[in-house]
Amino acid sequence: MSKKFLKRLGIYAGVLVVLAAIVLTVLWQFLTSYELSRPERAMDQFFATTNQEYWITQFSSILNPNLSEFETEEDYFDTLYEKFFKGATFSYTPSSQYTDESPKYTVRSNGTTIATVCLKEDPNGKVGFGLNSWFVEAIYAVDFMSGSEETVVVTAPSTSKVTLNGIELDEKYITNANVSYDNLNQFEMTEGYDAPYRVTYTVPGLYMQPDVVVADAQLIISDGLVFDYCHQNMGAYDVAITVPANSTVTVGGVTVDADMFTAGNAYAGFKDLGSILSKIPATQTLNLEGFTLVPVIEVKDFKGNILTADENGVYAPAESEELKNKCESMILTFANDYISFTTNLTNAPYTAYATLEKHLYIGSNFQSRIKQSVADMEWVYNVRNTIHDISAFDFVEYSDGVATCSLHIAVTSTTNYESREIDNTYTLALIKVKGTWKIASMEKQ
Repeated sequence: MSKKFLKRLGIYAGVLVVLAAIVLTVLWQFLTSYELSRPERAMDQFFATTNQEYWITQFSSILNPNLSEFETEEDYFDTLYEKFFKGATFSYTPSSQYTDESPKYTVRSNGTTIATVCLKEDPNGKVGFGLNSWFVEAIYAVDFMSGSEETVVVTAPSTSKVTLNGIELDEKYITNANVSYDNLNQFEMTEGYDAPYRVTYTVPGLYMQPDVVVADAQLIISDGLVFDYCHQNMGAYDVAITVPANSTVTVGGVTVDADMFTAGNAYAGFKDLGSILSKIPATQTLNLEGFTLVPVIEVKDFKGNILTADENGVYAPAESEELKNKCESMILTFANDYISFTTNLTNAPYTAYATLEKHLYIGSNFQSRIKQSVADMEWVYNVRNTIHDISAFDFVEYSDGVATCSLHIAVTSTTNYESREIDNTYTLALIKVKGTWKIASMEKQ
């Protein structure tokens, strides 16, 4: 092979290398321009520059969510960001409206479609070879939260105040106004009984986890959407009370039948009056067991006066100012006459008894005993009495024409032979005879 040929071959090779370098350079520049002109590059750059504030601004200005009264737009968009933007993996694919002249991309956040991004060719974004770059012309947010609304159901005691996200639920959200308990006792199931019950509220259209607060109630179930509450301290409560006979007793708004009471003890002052009274004033007891909640109990005497129980559930008869006004003067007169008779102050026992008898119920054991003691009084004489106190109190009426009161007597009685200190409190049984109150018994307390 000649040197001349080799020289030419070298020249040709060099030219080819130069041409190849030029071609590669042009190709590289074209590929670079092409890469810069690809819509996907604009999308990548776009997502590289977005942050939390950007997305909240975009979606809050574009979307107009139909929110309930329990959620604010600020909370809504904060939740939207937390669920779909913060730390999310974004992806985009050409949308169904994609064209080379007008690229449109469907944007997804962790697989959820959130927006459509529309690109537009930038006439000033020359990148070579007649190619231009792209920029984001418009973003069309997708209301991707629509259809994901949740319904919250709260069942709570009827007496409880229920708030959702700090707002009290009113009647328009009630879907069941009477949810009964299944463990009521027999009396609680009586018609008209004010039994404890619950109310169900249903609140649709919530996007966020609600904050439910039910006052004075105990939570049973909560899965984030269904909340079930019951009354506090539910258990087996018993009713054990003692009331005056002839009382009207209501438990939970229901009047207790007479046959549900057990007869108790006669009140002081009436034990010897069985021959006079067909119904001796006495107590009666009521025992009912197994109430779901402590029932509301109301006790009234025969005149409708509301009675109050002591710590043992005993309802004392009501004092009567009216009875006191009618009888106090008579009782005080009786007390003076009684002291005069029993001490033979006047040395005239028969006359003293006749004065005393005007206050007595004729035919009672008390009246009979006093009358039988008249002759014994004659052996007492030269009496001097010093009265320290005579007072009447605790006037109580048990039924029409039947009552009691308390009488305190404090007196010093002296004769030529002795001095007696009398300081006693008595219970007097009072019975009305033809419109006038009479004393039928006198028992020392």
